Amino acid sequence: MGGQVDEAVSGWVERRVPPPFGRGETQVKILLLGHDGQIGAELRAPLAGAGELTALSYPDVDFCRPDELRCTIRRVCPDLIINAAAYTA
Repeated sequence: MGGQVDEAVSGWVERRVPPPFGRGETQVKILLLGHDGQIGAELRAPLAGAGELTALSYPDVDFCRPDELRCTIRRVCPDLIINAAAYTA
């Protein structure tokens, strides 16, 4: 499954995120939320190769605290946000 994810992510980034990303940078800044879950773990490697990756999960970011989430997004200033987080009861 990893190869399919790698191809899908790199193809998407190449088609959808043309340089220079509005800030003169050479890499897209990606924020991956929920990096330690099943989906996030599959996305982590191909996304790392696609740009500058910041990968966070709870307790680094808490969706129950919107102000904290907003501050994290402003601090990272990503070009792309991928939410792979899930609620587990």
